[in-house]
Amino acid sequence: MIRVGDVAIATNPGELFVEFGLEIKEKSPFKHTFVVELANGYAGYIPTQQAFQEGGYEPLHTVHSSHLRVDAGDIMVEETLNLLKR
Repeated sequence: MIRVGDVAIATNPGELFVEFGLEIKEKSPFKHTFVVELANGYAGYIPTQQAFQEGGYEPLHTVHSSHLRVDAGDIMVEETLNLLKR
């Protein structure tokens, strides 16, 4: 996290599905929050649980390449929001 006045920049090492980025921005305590992906590493795609249920390229690629848990995106959002609120 980086904070400059009422602006926050939240970074993560993967390609978050847009729903996660929008949730972080909506629940952030800052007037302006920017979500930056692919920062300081690469964890692959981070699909929503619904996307895993529906299937498709990103969830399939995630299972076979990065081996992230199905709830990895939810955990990242929760931890990001915890950091933003500190």
